[in-house]
Amino acid sequence: MTSKTLEIDNPKFYSASSALRGFSFRPHTHHLAVLTQASGKDVISIHKPKTREVQRAWFPDTIDAHGLVWSPDGRWLVVWESAAQGHKVLFYTSDGHLFKDWRGPVSVAENGDLGPGIKLAAFSPDGHHVAISDGSSCICMVNALSMSEEMRLQHPHVIQPRDTLQVSRSEMRSGTWSLTVKIWQEQKYHPNARPAAPVFHRAAQPVVPLSQPPHGLQETKSGCNLALFDSSSTLLATRLEDAPSTIWIWDIPTSELRAVLMYHAKVNQVEWHPVSPELLLMRCEGEDYGGVAFAWDPLSEGPRCVDFAHQLPGGNVSGNKDRVIWLKSNTDPAAIFFSDKTACILGSLTERCGETLPWTDEPEPLDRDRPRSADLPLDRAASPRAYSDISDLSDMDEGGSELNDTFDFKRLGQP
Repeated sequence: MTSKTLEIDNPKFYSASSALRGFSFRPHTHHLAVLTQASGKDVISIHKPKTREVQRAWFPDTIDAHGLVWSPDGRWLVVWESAAQGHKVLFYTSDGHLFKDWRGPVSVAENGDLGPGIKLAAFSPDGHHVAISDGSSCICMVNALSMSEEMRLQHPHVIQPRDTLQVSRSEMRSGTWSLTVKIWQEQKYHPNARPAAPVFHRAAQPVVPLSQPPHGLQETKSGCNLALFDSSSTLLATRLEDAPSTIWIWDIPTSELRAVLMYHAKVNQVEWHPVSPELLLMRCEGEDYGGVAFAWDPLSEGPRCVDFAHQLPGGNVSGNKDRVIWLKSNTDPAAIFFSDKTACILGSLTERCGETLPWTDEPEPLDRDRPRSADLPLDRAASPRAYSDISDLSDMDEGGSELNDTFDFKRLGQP
């Protein structure tokens, strides 16, 4: 087996924190789009799936492009300007022709673009919406078909808990009713848990998200720096720059806030299950959260603590490079993969002992009739039904440490 390396010169983004904004693989055909810079100008290049040779390249209509991403159906390549250049999102066809641009919310387009511009843009998995955030606490939902603003999600400064026990048909038809808003606040210690484990209580009074003051001479940041859709495209998880310990869950069909999850520390990992809808995985930074993950769904009583460290010998995580991700499977219950410097654990979110484990099923046979990515043209979006992808493990740490050859299988359900 041989391998070949192809170098792409002058990538615009190459650091660990920004590199993912600088390239994007086209769904199903796997053409690679890369954002580079030559002589101070932005350049977009499309590379063939198998050889990675340049298939076409062009200068986008940008001054300082901040990122690019393919749409889920592969029809559009979306590029957005940096925040300093105002609101500007460009929709290119797969062959590099500019189809349409979006110049910000209606109020910005009418009154002039004087505030900070785009921070991020994220497609829903069904390709119907693009969530676009800027320096404000508002997220604009752009209809990807008409490429026009469809709704706005405004993060409130004071969060009001709300219960909706019943809704009349007239209220549902008129759209005047509101969903229940559940606010879950972390309580550091459970009185009956040894060792102490985080639990969550539901807030009954209005609350204000915990803000994080800037360190030293750092500039105060604002706006939304995270927007992730679940696999059904009905829920959106967001996080604000100035309140990094709070996760907001939005219901897209009703444009309503559905839940708020408030932690004591910054939430540094947010990941929806790749197959099961409305199932969220979160992690916090800090020594107190080593080997600990949190799983949430709309029917749970707050985020559910999954303590992998408690399953390890000595109850400690080895090193500071532990990793927690979903195991991609469409069976219940959901499973989580954990690894640190010396061990791996597969955990199942069972409710009781005796349930079938998701990794005990027989693997599906390989589809030998599946077309190779090199056989698929760039100008045709393939049907997603013909393909099955695997979980993205590209961001696993590549260190010199080795993992144990044996996996530990744990049930992580409550007794």
